[in-house]
Amino acid sequence: MTIRFWGVRGSQPVSGDKTIRYGGNTSCIEIRCDDSLIILDAGTGITNLGNRLQDAPHSDIHLFLTHTHFDHINGFPFFKPLHKKTQSLTLWAGHLSEGKTIQSTLETLLSPAFFPVPLPKLKANIVFKDFKVGETFSSHENILVNTIALNHPGGATGYRIHYHGHAICYITDMEHTSQAPDPALVKFVEQADILIYDASYADEEFEKYIGWGHSTWQQGARLAEKANVSQYIPTHHYPGRTDDELDALQKKLSAWLPNALFAKEGLTITLRTP
Repeated sequence: MTIRFWGVRGSQPVSGDKTIRYGGNTSCIEIRCDDSLIILDAGTGITNLGNRLQDAPHSDIHLFLTHTHFDHINGFPFFKPLHKKTQSLTLWAGHLSEGKTIQSTLETLLSPAFFPVPLPKLKANIVFKDFKVGETFSSHENILVNTIALNHPGGATGYRIHYHGHAICYITDMEHTSQAPDPALVKFVEQADILIYDASYADEEFEKYIGWGHSTWQQGARLAEKANVSQYIPTHHYPGRTDDELDALQKKLSAWLPNALFAKEGLTITLRTP
């Protein structure tokens, strides 16, 4: 089971010499479970992943969206496998309110006012799967997916992906409401191998952004400790955070949780399966 980060920024992509080491693309994570491919979110990071898949194609991809704010879908139209007739893609979402579907939402994104190629013109075989957040289901044989509602404007979904005794939790775009971790969230991520968590802000900044729907790297550390998580990875970095600032936060985090790592583009972690 392998996890690779293709985009680790929140809110908007950034560029420049101060964001090279951690990267400037928005949220996208690749998870390989032997021959199965899962993608978490379709921020601008999915573009480079799509380029890689041009050289090493995968016929059956499952894409899980936490939600459909721009920074989590703005790479979707540029994902090259979507333009291949041989590509199958299943797209999952559970955050939308009644009467809305992920297909209709993406049809709006890929409409003439925003993008020149409409959704029906994409060549790939796309299957749209709307679920009710809180449900548990299987995306592939031997892969179990748990879901949880997150506190974010418009709604968002957290995921726990199980495969051969390992668990990866992806909890991003979630605003905490007290310093004590939410008991339901503790239970959801308990004893996970990897916790990937929304670290947009620091505790000392948080008050300015109440209502924006995000959390802090310290809150993620508290959650990881409380839930006995094996490794904590803060992501969704504030776009104005420089490499040097993230390095300084990494030193603080390492003193707290020695094996915790601030996410960087290209960071790859392998969990050995039996």
